[in-house]
Amino acid sequence: MDSGLISETRTTPLQSLKRLAVQLLGRERANRITAPLYDWLAQRRSARALAALPARDLLLNIGCGPNTLDGWVNLDMARGENIVVWDLRLGLPVADASCAAIFGEHVIEHMPKEAAAKLLRECHRALQKGGVLRLSTPDAGR
Repeated sequence: MDSGLISETRTTPLQSLKRLAVQLLGRERANRITAPLYDWLAQRRSARALAALPARDLLLNIGCGPNTLDGWVNLDMARGENIVVWDLRLGLPVADASCAAIFGEHVIEHMPKEAAAKLLRECHRALQKGGVLRLSTPDAGR
């Protein structure tokens, strides 16, 4: 009898293996060992997501961290749910004039000056005519 109040969670074989590794080795050591696998899986997922992007009207959330936006392509160096893993120092992984909007909150101040300048050029390249770029920093003067 299912009342709808109890949700059953299923454990994948990979999760079971990681739990065993944590029990045997400790969390920190297990994370160091399993990180390359999770990085590889995230890179594969990200490559598939980038290949499926439309050519126009993209909404790009750069350097999103854990703050993803629904309906946006969320880019960050750290892997996470609904995040395309990407290093912004490499430019933007989108076609010319493909973005209707690019948003970045508290990201550009973490980049060296040369990389930030390159990112701004990339944003200009990626924006459609009439597109919007919105960047915020905690204190641009600093």
